[in-house]
Amino acid sequence: MSDSLILEESFAPNGELLFSIRVEKQNDRFSKVTLVNGDKIDSHFYYYTDDKFINNIVTLNKNKDTISHIKYKYVAFDKNGNWTKRLSKNYFNKNDIGKLEVREISY
Repeated sequence: MSDSLILEESFAPNGELLFSIRVEKQNDRFSKVTLVNGDKIDSHFYYYTDDKFINNIVTLNKNKDTISHIKYKYVAFDKNGNWTKRLSKNYFNKNDIGKLEVREISY
């Protein structure tokens, strides 16, 4: 069973959807955030596993053609639960070998 929540929607005077954000939570291990902006549809998929989560971002155009597919795996967190290291790879780009991103947060 999924819970769906529309966070924001914006329409043109002719009724055409310009922008929308929707969150769907299916259980404690999965959620999906969909952003529609003009001709692009971004879907962010969050999977929670063993206190880590994997985020897939799939970008489509209105014809449902895939524009990009990026996968993030979060491998280190600070004491407040913010990620400090993550691996990313663009599966749409066959030449992308992936990269490690490191960030430092000052409190």
